[in-house]
Amino acid sequence: MKTYGKTTGCVLLTVTLILAGTLAVNANDINIHGSVSQAYLKSSAYNYLTYTADGSWSYSEAMLNFSTNVSDNLRVGAQLLGRDLGPSGQNVVMIDWAFGDYNVRDEFGIRAGKVKMPFGFYNTSRDVDMVRTSILLPQSVYSEGFRSTMNAIAGVGVYGNLDGGASGEWEYEAVYGAMEFDNESFAPAYLQQMSGFAPLIGEVTTESKYAWAVALRWNTPLEGLRMGSSICGLNMDAMGKYSILVNMGDPTGYVNVPTDISLTLDIPEWWVLSAEYSYGNLTLAGEFSRLFADLDLETPMGPMEMKDRRGGYYGQGSYRLNDQFELGAYYSVFYPNWADREGENQTEDWQAWQKDICATARIDITDNWLVKLEFHNINGVGDDMYFRSWDGDVEESWTMFGVKSTFFF
Repeated sequence: MKTYGKTTGCVLLTVTLILAGTLAVNANDINIHGSVSQAYLKSSAYNYLTYTADGSWSYSEAMLNFSTNVSDNLRVGAQLLGRDLGPSGQNVVMIDWAFGDYNVRDEFGIRAGKVKMPFGFYNTSRDVDMVRTSILLPQSVYSEGFRSTMNAIAGVGVYGNLDGGASGEWEYEAVYGAMEFDNESFAPAYLQQMSGFAPLIGEVTTESKYAWAVALRWNTPLEGLRMGSSICGLNMDAMGKYSILVNMGDPTGYVNVPTDISLTLDIPEWWVLSAEYSYGNLTLAGEFSRLFADLDLETPMGPMEMKDRRGGYYGQGSYRLNDQFELGAYYSVFYPNWADREGENQTEDWQAWQKDICATARIDITDNWLVKLEFHNINGVGDDMYFRSWDGDVEESWTMFGVKSTFFF
């Protein structure tokens, strides 16, 4: 079940206005693009993101977008997206983004509707598989489990480009409104991870009170080098029924008791520092992210307070050999608890991190068809929010292989 709170009316109104604007222009002036992709993931141990231990085809994406210029200053557009990755998405078609964009001048513009969230350099383009080398973005910053949550904000935003002369060019963007949550994946998994409760029984309902994001990017005087910072925050309520172990005393011992849990999640800041350098066919990039979140839970046993202080970073590079072949690699490090990066509070120290060495080969078979091959050598299981059930021994080091085919137009 998806609960959109107060955002639905805003999004529906935006889509209505977009359709009305589309009807007011010639069909030849409408830009239509789309893509369909299917991937296969196989891991040597664990079910990560989806049920990969036995190999899984449960990773697919399809999108269709259109946009048009209603006037010299006003542009409208929308994108429909269906995706599936384990329990996330389930191929339900959703409005990925839909907004009107009124550009007053280069220094100032305004957007209204469901606006893509400016988080890091690549969040706004993560649904467009053909613009990057890798199958999976580095999970230390662009977590697949948070993908639907960090996708967009339904509200209003401003943006602009400022000419700094000899200092380069500055770009800014700010958005305020509310979020929409994928209750089938994010909310239950996050609540279970933070509280340690047993798996969810039934549904979770969520409501976003507010969300905001601000990004500043600097196109430096050195050609090909850009740097940036972005920060976001949100507040949400969630409620679900979980199974909690309760001590009933001898001889009964512990039993599972279905229990209603309500949660208030407040993220005052979640920020990313970014840098990217391009020279010819070579692109190098790196980002560093920290999350600061406070959780207040109401349970039959009384209130509980928890803090989430995760963080991570990565460095990556890609090189275009020719029109058909591109190679890429990254090293990504994630810590679920930044204060315990050495694993002193874990049974095994490698439960406190997840370090991923990834190598990718991209093959552009035609102008509209590409295939990617990807290999991950991973140490640790710190990203445990996205591990599914598995059988067998617990392993410190493990691997994952992926192949993905994308058709686009």
